[in-house]
Amino acid sequence: MIYIEDKNIVIITPPHTASLNVHKGLGDNAYWVLGEDPFDENSINHHCVKLHNVWKRKKLLGKPLQVYIVCRNPYTRLAGLFLHYEWSQKKGLIEKYICWEEFVYDKDKLNWMFNKTIAEFIKASGLENYEIIRYESLEEDLSKILKHKVSLPPKYHELIDLKEWYHDPKLLKYVNDNWAKEDCELFDYPIKHN
Repeated sequence: MIYIEDKNIVIITPPHTASLNVHKGLGDNAYWVLGEDPFDENSINHHCVKLHNVWKRKKLLGKPLQVYIVCRNPYTRLAGLFLHYEWSQKKGLIEKYICWEEFVYDKDKLNWMFNKTIAEFIKASGLENYEIIRYESLEEDLSKILKHKVSLPPKYHELIDLKEWYHDPKLLKYVNDNWAKEDCELFDYPIKHN
């Protein structure tokens, strides 16, 4: 989660929605907020969602709290999560290598950061009353919200070609039924078909 103090804005960043780039691009007045992990009470990280009362009370001073969540196309996000998993494995942070198909079909065995949809993240956090920032238009959305031009660092990997990742009809159906459907409905992304 990122807090922009002078504007009383919170930007909630589920895993693999460019939180590091957003934080870097917003500069010195944007603070990382660390807190309890929404899926693991024994873990603290920047994917927390607890909105502090001090922020809410600023409404009395004429600065109501504005809450945004970064959403991302569930198909590109899943492929991006796999690329992040591979990066973690190469860096020695994860010991077991698994291929793309294993990642898709067995992701429930992985850490929650790799296996929860954004809709599940929102439900677990109890988040209500938020606006959406789209990963696909991050700079434009942030510039509009903050009322000044925001420039973000380049993304960590190339654009994801969905045909390359979802060419297997069985895998695509599984992803549609078990990963993409709820996020597509909640954030108005199209369901992918072969």
